[in-house]
Amino acid sequence: MSIVTIILAGRKFKLSCSNESQQYVEKLAEKLGLLLAKMAKENKSASFEMLLVMISLGLMDEKYSKTEISSENALTKVEIDHQEQLASIFNSLTNIASKFDDATV
Repeated sequence: MSIVTIILAGRKFKLSCSNESQQYVEKLAEKLGLLLAKMAKENKSASFEMLLVMISLGLMDEKYSKTEISSENALTKVEIDHQEQLASIFNSLTNIASKFDDATV
């Protein structure tokens, strides 16, 4: 484990993380710092905490929007697969029925 010091809006934060993820955490902090700076520029009266809340809500919205899209895509795929299976079963039953018709003639 290692301790990573990140700086956001001039404030230092010490975080514990695995040695392997240290650079990743630093990169994430850098991106968060850019978001904070942009948000602070657009909302001059917002406190540091309020900026973090606003960014967090935006990220959560993005995450759940992607989840909903993924869920919708999965549901569409399941529906298509189900329709293909039903069509296959129908074709098989039709073939079987035609064989019975041929046998009775």
